[in-house]
Formats: sequence, C-alpha cells, structure tokens
Amino acid sequence: MRSGQPFEEWRREAIRKLEGRWLGRTQGELWDELPPAEKAKRQPPTDSERNQVIKESRLTTIFTTNMLSAYQAGRYQQLQESVEEYPYWRYKSMGDSHVRPAHRALNGKVFRADDPFWASHYPP
Repeated sequence: MRSGQPFEEWRREAIRKLEGRWLGRTQGELWDELPPAEKAKRQPPTDSERNQVIKESRLTTIFTTNMLSAYQAGRYQQLQESVEEYPYWRYKSMGDSHVRPAHRALNGKVFRADDPFWASHYPP
C-alpha cells in the first residue's frame, strides 16, 4: 500500500514466492508439515478441507484483506491523533445485503472514542 504496488505486480511476486511451498498444495499437506507447537494454536482442517488445494484465486482474498487492514490501521492512527477534536465516533456499516443483522443494528450508533466497544468493533 505504501509503495503503491499494483495488484498484478504483487500477484506475480507472490506466486513466484509461494508456488510449491504453499500455493498449489492441499490444506492437509500444509497441516501435516506444521510443527506440534503451531498445530496446538490452530484448528485442524476438517476432512473435506484436507483435500482442498490452495489456489491462485486465494491471493486476491489475501491481498484485499491485507490492504484493507493496513488502511484501517492508518485510519485508526489518524483518529487517535485527533481524538481531542473528535471525542465521539459513529459506527457505520456498509449498509448492503452482506451486512450481518447484529452489525446492521449498530449502524449509526455513537460511542466515545475511548469506549471499550471499539476494541471489538473497530475494523481489523
């Protein structure tokens, strides 16, 4: 995000780095190779997941998730720097058909910036 690298450039680089080590392998293969300490921290793949191959299309999800997380981290920092001017924050959902009912119910609610609510409801 910081360097402005386009998705296609990132994708080519990611495929080169991950092919054979992660990309194109099954979830079961990757799970079987994890050290016991790592396995203890995670849920094992289900029987149906064990045979799923990690495809190139998964890179789009990884890229998008990481870009949005980086954006939200920067936005959170900006909000923290202006909390004296804006001590109240408003929760806003996307408002589309994908919003879960619990999040739809929170849409428009206002909480203080230091309210514990934001620890679990601020975007990742």
